[in-house]
Amino acid sequence: NQWRYLAAAMAIFLRGAVLVPLNYKLSAAEHRALLAHCRPALLITEQGFYRPLVKDGGDGTLPPVVLCDAALPG
Repeated sequence: NQWRYLAAAMAIFLRGAVLVPLNYKLSAAEHRALLAHCRPALLITEQGFYRPLVKDGGDGTLPPVVLCDAALPG
């Protein structure tokens, strides 16, 4: 776990929302199935896990995404 995960988890808990961690060992298809089941309002992830989710077009049901390791502009 990284500090980004802890910061996101604390923000989620303080907001009164539910954290649904995804197992990094699952395939992109399994992640998409879990996301379809829990219907999150927001997906916080890293680029390495996001790319496979959208590869081959995905299924178009991903929630809004925050990439916590994306480069900041400027």
